[in-house]
Formats: sequence, structure tokens, C-alpha cells
Amino acid sequence: MRIQRRYQQGALTFVSVILLLAGWRAGRPTNASLEGEMKSSPYLEPKAPPIPRITSVDQLMSNVRHIVTRSVPRDQRAGYNLKGGEKVLFVVDSNYDPMVVEAFVKGFKEKNCVVDVLNRDSARDGAEAFGPSAGIRKRILETIGQIRSKDTGLYRLAKEYDVVVGQTYSGPEQSDPIVRFGHEYHWPNRYRLADPAIKFPKDLNVLIDRKSWEIVRQTGKVRFTDVQGTDIRFTWFPEYWMQIEGAYPGEEGSPGFANHIFGPGASENPIIPGHIMAHPRGGEIPEGDLEGVVIGSYGNAGRISEPIKLTYKKSEIQTIERGEEYGKVWDEILKAYDDVKFPRFPRPGNRWLEELTFGTNPKIQGPVDTPELRQQPFYWNFLSNHQGYSRDRTGVVHLGHGARSSQDWADQRGFSTAHLHVHVYFGTYIAETRDGRRVKVLDNGHLTVLDDPEVRQLAARYGNPDVILREDWVPLHDKKTNLIEPPKGKMVSWEEFVQWVPPSLR
Repeated sequence: MRIQRRYQQGALTFVSVILLLAGWRAGRPTNASLEGEMKSSPYLEPKAPPIPRITSVDQLMSNVRHIVTRSVPRDQRAGYNLKGGEKVLFVVDSNYDPMVVEAFVKGFKEKNCVVDVLNRDSARDGAEAFGPSAGIRKRILETIGQIRSKDTGLYRLAKEYDVVVGQTYSGPEQSDPIVRFGHEYHWPNRYRLADPAIKFPKDLNVLIDRKSWEIVRQTGKVRFTDVQGTDIRFTWFPEYWMQIEGAYPGEEGSPGFANHIFGPGASENPIIPGHIMAHPRGGEIPEGDLEGVVIGSYGNAGRISEPIKLTYKKSEIQTIERGEEYGKVWDEILKAYDDVKFPRFPRPGNRWLEELTFGTNPKIQGPVDTPELRQQPFYWNFLSNHQGYSRDRTGVVHLGHGARSSQDWADQRGFSTAHLHVHVYFGTYIAETRDGRRVKVLDNGHLTVLDDPEVRQLAARYGNPDVILREDWVPLHDKKTNLIEPPKGKMVSWEEFVQWVPPSLR
């Protein structure tokens, strides 16, 4: 019903968008105009924020209260929107830091909620003990042919609660993207929960999203490079926007993905706020022309594997090289689905580059290497969870692959759409607009919209804009090994950390 209403409300927008799209094709720029050397920039030096010594739950409660009460979004900023008195199921993994579990339970109870904690064993399937590649192998290769049920045990249990935090299921009543994304849990350790990015002003983040989206919506050609060796080019064909608007000939409208709904008017808004789509999502078209090489790391929690190298032609992976065990598992997955024709894609297989997105919150931090943290199991044991967080720092890019736009179709047939990632930290994204302008959206991992006068003016309401908009965490690129590593940093007292945080983010 929600999607149908959006279609009705967007009828006028649908007509105007189709008329606009019809005029785009004739003036398409050429790739030749994107040639030229990439200028060096000052954004490559590693940088680490101070890491606080956290000794009590009370030190975390300011951020917890903010998360517990902020509205459930359709973006990357999780919030639980508790008004008071709800019955809450809190789903946690056994390798979470006990202090963050205690802090959230306290925050829920401060809102007079009834709280049940469901503690799941993180090694329950044996995959976690063998690292992310083993988990991917088990999740995808060992489940081929199994119809994914939406009526799981956890889903049945969740029906007894008003709110489920740490949601890991889907079902008819609970599958709305707002509920699913908003109630995810992103803070497995106390250091993540102390991150000043949690209180980054929403109106400022929305403006950064909007400014970035204005450029994406005008783009005709793209060249994307990175210091590890990435170099790809592609065209933003008008037909991609037709897919997003639900108007591509011969295709049924897609319900969308994750936390964005497709349909008439969908392209007017950033896809996804906080996590901007900078390459088409929603499927692929026969004209898709992305070619080149991507070299990057899996996740962004430090060195998980040697860089993986992907070679593309016509928007599909042709070869996978290196990447240690992760590369081997990924290659197996591709071969397992080479004969499967997913809807919304022109040829069989799930080798598609389906996502290239960048974050828009400059205060988000990734892992930092300090002598004290090397002894903290809750900081490093949940390594893979850094992936879904620090990728949303401004300018950090992750590339997702597979056929996620056919998720519902695949679920009904026992197929996996995969969606495997490569992460790029120092990307330079040059967009050539349909009217011939060249705009450097990313400059060696720096989101240039942060330098926009309007963005700086709004940031000044919250303090010194140089401080508010400063990207505080930059990983280390080891030029000899071509690896991405956590930057070296230091731990400080809680009091010193608080003084370092801008007052508006404390």
C-alpha cells in the first residue's frame, strides 16, 4: 500500500522526469574530456582522533540517550524513537562489549521500558572463528537452493514486542526498510559508542547529502581513481534514472533496497542519505559501459586481507585476483551463479557492480592502533563490524557487487544475490555534468562539498566550521605493501577526550 500511494502521489513527477530524461541522451559528454593528471592533495596523511579511557557506563550515557530517543530514519543514522513505556527486545551478540549492553539497557529503562535481552552466541555457526571469508562461504555457498523464510524464530518472538533493537530478521509486518535499518545496532564496543559522530547535527548532514546529490543528479560521465590502483569509468545513462523511477520499459517496478523505496519521484532525494549513491542502483541496462580496475580491501577495520583486484567490462566483473581467501570465496560465488538470469539485469550471473557509495559524516571514526587497544578484545574481535560504520565517513567509498535489486525474486527461489564489498579510502571521483562541467566530488578521499560556503555557514552555528567539518580519522596507506592500515594513535583520559570534542557534539 505504501508503494502504491507513492506511485499515485508521484504521477506528476513521473511525467516531468521522463520528459527530462528524453533530452539527456543527445548531449552526452565523452570520456575523452576526463583525461588528465589527478592533482595531488593534502588528504593522504594518516590521522587518528584521541581514544578515551572509558571506565564507567555513565560516560557513555549522553550518546545512548541521543540514540534511544532520536526518530527512526530512512538513512544511515540509526535511532530507536522511544517515547516511554515500550516493550523492548534487545538482540546482542556474545562478543559485544558488556559495557555497551549495560549502557543501552540503562537507557531503555530510563524511558520506563520493559527490556528483555537476547544474547546470541557469535560463534553459533562456527563461521566467525574462521574469519569473514568463512562466514561468506557458509552464508552464500552452503545455502544455495534453500528458500529464505521470513517467518524465522526470532521474527515470531519479535511479534511480542513494540521495538526490536539489533534486528536481524525480516517479515511481513517488520520488513519496512525504516524499521529494519533504523533498529540496527552499530556499537559493539565502548569506543564506537563514544564517537562524536553520533551527535553530528542532522540538519548539517542533510545539507551535505543534498549538495552531494545535486552533483550526482547532473552527472553524465565519471572517472573514479584511487591511490591503491583503482581506475574505472562509466556513463550515467538516462535509463538508470528510469529504473529508479520505476519506468524502465519491460521491467516491473522494484520495491527498492535497504532503506530506500524506488518509484516516481524517488530520484529527487539522495539515495541513500548518509550513504550517497554515486553509481546506478536498481539494476543494469544493456548499454552499461563501466570498465577498468578496482583495487581495494575488504571491510575497513584495518588489514583484513591483501588488496583484492577486480577487472570490469560492461559493468561486470571479468576477473578476481589476489585478496587471499576472500578472493577465492568470491570467485566461487560468481561461478556458482553464472547461469542464473536475475531480473532487472541484461545477462546471466551476479558479477554486476551494483553500488558505489560514499559517506557524508566527517566525524565518523575507524579503528585506531594504540598499544592499549591491542590488548582490548572487544575492540578488535568484532573487526568486521567496523566495515558498516567507518565506510560512512565523508569520502570513504565502498563498492557492492551482486544482484540485490532482484532480492525478492531470489528469496523465492533459493538464490543469493551476494552483495560483496570492496572498500576504497582515497578515491578521486570526477563527474562531468551533462552541460560539460567537470566537478571533483571526491579528492583523495575528501568530500569537497565540505568546502561549500553554504555548508560552512551552517556548520558555524555549531562551532568553528574548520573543527566541525574536519575529517578526524584517516587510515594509513602503506606505499610499500599497498595495504590500508589503522592509523597510529594514543589513548587519553576521559576528561581530555571531552575537551577535544566540540561542545555541540558532546
